[in-house]
Amino acid sequence: MRQLLGGVALAFLLTAGCGEGGKLKSEPVDVTGKVTAGGAPLGNVQIVFQPTGSDLSVQTPAAVGADGTFQVRLIPGKYVYYFQAREVLKPADRGAFAAGFQKVPEPYRTADKNHTVEAKAGEVVIDVK
Repeated sequence: MRQLLGGVALAFLLTAGCGEGGKLKSEPVDVTGKVTAGGAPLGNVQIVFQPTGSDLSVQTPAAVGADGTFQVRLIPGKYVYYFQAREVLKPADRGAFAAGFQKVPEPYRTADKNHTVEAKAGEVVIDVK
């Protein structure tokens, strides 16, 4: 029974973003962006995109560099976004990444339907306040 449920869940996940014939409704596009806080770069964090109107917990993370820039591949559409602390493998980098996350305003640390962005090919700017 457990294997059957696992197979059903896997089939659902594989077809959730698909149109007829199991093909994607839209091809993913490269989205580049810049995260700012009041116009100044907000970096050394991770931004997470979650499609709106989706019952699935599909999340696509992207690392935000020290200069506030990121690059990610997304299917075009509207996404809720929020920020997480980046995982850091080098102990010497931990301080910079912890400081970056501390600059993220509290309301942007969890998924909120009021924090959305339209993903399309090209560049987007996300300014947190």
